[in-house]
Order: sequence, then C-alpha cells, then structure tokens
Amino acid sequence: MDPVFLIALIIISVLIPSFVSSKTRIEINPRIQIAHSYDDNIALEHENAKADQITILSPQLLISWYAPHTDLEIDYSPGWVNYHTYTERNYLLHNGGLTFRHRLTQNLDFDFIDDINTTDNFLDVPVVSNWHLPESRGIYYTNNTTAKLSYRFGQENRLNAGYNYRFLINENTSLLSENATTAPDDTVRHGPFANLDYQFNIRNSLVLEYSYVCNLYKRPDGVISNQASDTVSDEVEDRSVSDNEDDAPADVENADDTATGVENTDDTISEQGNNSVSPDNEPDAAPEPTNHVESDRARHEKKADDQTLTIQYIHRFDRHIKSNLKQRIFIHRMVVSDRSSEDYQVYDTTVGLDYQFSRHTGLTLEAGYSKQQGDPSHTSDGMLFNGSIDHLLKHGGMSLAVRNGWNADNPQESALEEDTGEFTRYWGIQANIDYQPWENVETYAGLFYRNNTSSSSTASENWQANCGADIGITPWLALSLNYNHQFRMDEQTEQTLDGDCTLNINALPWLVIGLNYHYRGNISDIPENQYVDNRFTIDLSAARTQPYFWNF
Repeated sequence: MDPVFLIALIIISVLIPSFVSSKTRIEINPRIQIAHSYDDNIALEHENAKADQITILSPQLLISWYAPHTDLEIDYSPGWVNYHTYTERNYLLHNGGLTFRHRLTQNLDFDFIDDINTTDNFLDVPVVSNWHLPESRGIYYTNNTTAKLSYRFGQENRLNAGYNYRFLINENTSLLSENATTAPDDTVRHGPFANLDYQFNIRNSLVLEYSYVCNLYKRPDGVISNQASDTVSDEVEDRSVSDNEDDAPADVENADDTATGVENTDDTISEQGNNSVSPDNEPDAAPEPTNHVESDRARHEKKADDQTLTIQYIHRFDRHIKSNLKQRIFIHRMVVSDRSSEDYQVYDTTVGLDYQFSRHTGLTLEAGYSKQQGDPSHTSDGMLFNGSIDHLLKHGGMSLAVRNGWNADNPQESALEEDTGEFTRYWGIQANIDYQPWENVETYAGLFYRNNTSSSSTASENWQANCGADIGITPWLALSLNYNHQFRMDEQTEQTLDGDCTLNINALPWLVIGLNYHYRGNISDIPENQYVDNRFTIDLSAARTQPYFWNF
C-alpha cells in the first residue's frame, strides 16, 4: 500500500473515536470483482506479439462515517493481477481514495483528500495520458494528496490555505534502454497554495491566489531520454552517437529533439510542453572533465520551482452580467542536473466579461496581453484570448471554447511531465455535446485541437475526437460503446485508436456479469512503434444490495 495513503489512514483511524457523537452513522459496503481476459498482444509489440490470459482478483471495501461535524469516506480496492504464461508481469493492485472533512469551529473546516492508482495501462495514468505511447506495457503508480483549511467570514468571504503533494513512479522496465524516449519520469510535485475571496459589497469583490510548486523530475535508472540529452555536454552527445563519429553536432541535436506534452481535456484546453536546448550547452562548448557514469546519472534529474500570484477584481452589473480585471505573475526557475538553470517570468493582464443570456445559455470572453522576461535570446510577448459558450438543451448540453495563451496559462493544467523550461504559446479549440435522444439512451461526442509554438520555433499539433453511447436495453441489460482517436504531430506523427464495447448483465440483485471487447491501435512514422491489441474480458462483480450500518 502507498505509504502516504497508509499514514493518512492510520492517523485518521486514531482520531475518529474522538469524533463519535450520539448522531454518528457508520456504513460498510464490501464488494469483490473477478475478471478473466485474453489479450493477443500483451506487450504492445509491432512484431512477434505475445498472447496471454490474465486473471484479476480485486476485493473492495467502502467505509463511510457520518457525524454532525465529521465526514469520512474510504474506498480501497487491492488486487492481484496474474498472467498465466508470462508470470514475470504479475503485480499487485493498490487503488483507492480517502476523503476526510472535519468542522473545527463554526467557520473553520479541515479537508484531507488522497487518491492512489496502480495500473499497467499507460492510458489509465491520469497525468500522462497524452504522451507518445510506449511500445510496451509497464506498471505505473500515482498518488495525489491535498490537505486544506477553509475559513468563512462574512456572508460570501472565504480564505483557503493548504498543501498538495503528488507523485508518479514509473516501473515500466521494458522501456529502460538507450532508445527509450517515451517513458514518463519519476516525478514529485509539492507545495503550498492559498486563495482569498473577499466581497466588498453586492457588486464588487476581490480574488487573490498564490501557489508555490517544487518539482523534481527523475528519469528511472537506465533510461536515457531525448528530453534529458538536450541539456548535457558535448561529451555525452558525442558518446551517444559513438557508432557514427563523422556526424555533425547539428545532426545530433536534431536526433535528440523530441517534443513531449500532457493535456487534460476533461474541462479545458490543456497544457502542452516542447523541449528546448539549454543555451548553456552550445554545440561548440568544451566537454566537461567528468566521468561518463556520473554524467549519465546527473542528466537523469531535473528540478524546477514555479510560483504564481493572481489578483482579480470582479464587478457585477446585474445578475446577468459581470466583468473582471486580472493581473497575474508567474515565475519559473529550473535547474538541470545542478549545473545550469533556465528561468523566466511572465506578466499578463486580462479583461473579461461574463454574460448570462438566460438560464440555459452563457457566454464568457476574456482578452489581454502577456509579457515574458528572463531569457534575452527569446521574445514571447503576445495577446491572450479565452472565449466559451455553454448551452443547456432540454435533454443534454453543448459547449464551445477557443483559447490562445501560454504553457502555464492555467495552474490546474500543470501535470506530471518533464518540464523543459521552455516558454510555449498555443491556441486551441474544444467542443463537447451530450444528448439523451430517448429515455434509456445517452450519447456524447467531443473534439479537441491544439497548436503549440515554442520560443525556439518548435511546433506541434494535437487533436482528439471521441464519442460514445450508454444504452439501457432492458432493466437487466445495458450496452456501453466508446471510441477515442488521438493524433499528434511534431518531429514524428502518431495516431492512437482506442475503442471498447461493454455488455453488462444484472443476473441477480447482487451480481453483475460484464462482457467487454477492447481495441487499441497505434500508427506511427516509426514502424517499430506501430501495434494492434485486442482484449476480450469477462468479469463478475458482487456486492451487497444494502450496506452494513450502525447508528450511535
């Protein structure tokens, strides 16, 4: 079990008895799931695909604690993944979540949230779901922990302060090779945050936000990534192409440039990063007199600190129209292997307008200008724009958003990726619709596009289309269809096709039988990165119709 999750569980378990009152209710709901799959390409290989049968046994325990001033929910699901032939791929599952809230005083609340995830499916990793896909499966561990104090004063005033800690551990050992460029880093990001919402009167209010994030990106032992090699000395670059000593340094740099990025398309246009070559590592620089092994180890690690301060003034003309004036300061400092730093600051000012046409339709417009400082070799000043419209249908909803900004434009878009420190501008568009044409049928569709240009003129394009439907055929039979198509183009072009079909049968009030087919295909300029994978699964899920409960 993840140590952060375990420590939090122990501390809260010790404190819980002190919160028991005469109105306490405890609910326990046990479940168990058994799944058996056949996969015809377990390693996602281009040739000589390996097929295997996989069995997963996963019990689940959901505990809920309700008291007048305390709420606690623990959802933990350990498990065992067993490959019948290739048993070296067996691993333990640890998936769970913990949510704790306690009212310390009438106006002061404490919240603690922790989520853990273990998977061998690269697309299931929430923080790296849009990297170039790896050529094989591996195990990834993620954790996201937040502790927060919330203080209410006045009718609408709020002060929040807390600390966030999250990490990603990559154990995809099949990617640990000289040619591996797609494995995510072992990453730790943590830091404090605070925000204040203060309302002067019914029309005027002020919002202050501050966050400090300390980042550590560490390449797993043995992985020599193109991202990291962009920042090392000529000695390492020459050694990486020792089989072809006649190549010019410029060719080495072109071979080592690989763009990476992470996007979160659930709510907003997401962040994409592009790699840069540090100005401290020019091709004609003299090699450093250092040991080869030490140089390898050093270039596996990067550190970065980000600070963001936002001041926003909001004026409400009436219940339909409000405007805002926002000033933001972003400071970025990155240290590469403790030898060089890449720093810049961004200052941007925007003016926005929100207009609610009716209960069903709303429009948001925001425009401004940003100025980037800190790197005299690159000038990345430019306009900012954000526009979106949301419309509620009688049986659904639709939205359209257009954005033009820079790579740290939204703090929640920052994800666990290797930060190159390079300033990147983007523009993008996103459209979503969900509609319920009939009582037992729900459908959705979405389209996303983003164009990135870095300060070194490196460009990339990303788009994604998805659609799906949930169909209730009978009260005991349901069908789910989902399809997702991703396209990425930078130094290489890559497409990913992902779709599944699931049929759920409510055989008994406490038993659900699921039949699933999942397809995944990867199309790439590099033939070795192409693959097709088919997986067929049957799973049994059993749970009590009513949880066990106790009232005190």
